[in-house]
Amino acid sequence: MVRGKRTKPGKDFKSGYAILLGRPNAGKSTLLNAMLGEEISIVTPKPQTTRNRILGIATTDDYQVIFLDTPGVVRSERGLKAFLAREIQRAMADADVIVLLVEPFGEPKPSERELIEKLKKLNRPVVLAINKVDKVKKENLLPLMELYQELHAWQAIVPVSALKKNGVEAVLAEVVKAMPTGPMYYPPDQFTDATERFIVAEMIREQVFRQTRQEIPFSSAVLVQSFKEFEGIVHIAAEIFVEREGQKGIVIGKNGEMLKRIGTAARQKIETFLGRKVFLELYAKVKKDWTRSESKMREVGYQ
Repeated sequence: MVRGKRTKPGKDFKSGYAILLGRPNAGKSTLLNAMLGEEISIVTPKPQTTRNRILGIATTDDYQVIFLDTPGVVRSERGLKAFLAREIQRAMADADVIVLLVEPFGEPKPSERELIEKLKKLNRPVVLAINKVDKVKKENLLPLMELYQELHAWQAIVPVSALKKNGVEAVLAEVVKAMPTGPMYYPPDQFTDATERFIVAEMIREQVFRQTRQEIPFSSAVLVQSFKEFEGIVHIAAEIFVEREGQKGIVIGKNGEMLKRIGTAARQKIETFLGRKVFLELYAKVKKDWTRSESKMREVGYQ
């Protein structure tokens, strides 16, 4: 995806890859979108909604930071969760700088302490972003920062509210500070490597989560089957996959009302994103136990 134009880089131009790590629902996607000023990674109240590494690109005359948003840290030996764990490992291997997001609600969780120990061995600069600080008292934040300070030699510790966009520029500044000098890897007007089809599928999946609330769990996927423009209107047909017939009934709803709600909400966001009118057709389908089979995962769009 491409937007806007900028000049060529100078000799002190900084560039590289930064990954966002953290527990599920720590706010990685919200922070990524805030730093880019573009909504490319879906945000819902549910954990582990990010599944693929999302590449977002922030470019100015002085730097190009290529962000990888990762799924929440998970443990599993098979299926979808194994796929997510591999995505995290791949992203860590690619990183020049790491941003670790944590929440300010008490001491670090065991999984966070384990991740910090792994980060020590990577020998890469790590920015610690303590997210959601708008939800805690300031007097509780300083002791928490001191606790984290003892755990690792951070590039910086930055309090941030990604949702309210407070502290976001400070996180980005610390990432840029830690980046090496280098070339511009992507055109200066490109803000993601994701295709329009991928982002549209993610926007539909976001509305499945939001509209069904707690009723549809982790096991939904969206595959765009057609994406065509005709007489100024983008015609999109997409399939929503779930694992059980009961889940399909929830997605469709009584007299098709839920599917209509998902479609209406998704279409509005897609039209804003594409800047064009959209005709959206959605179909609910069952792919039994797809999250447990890598071959079935490929059938619903995961590579």
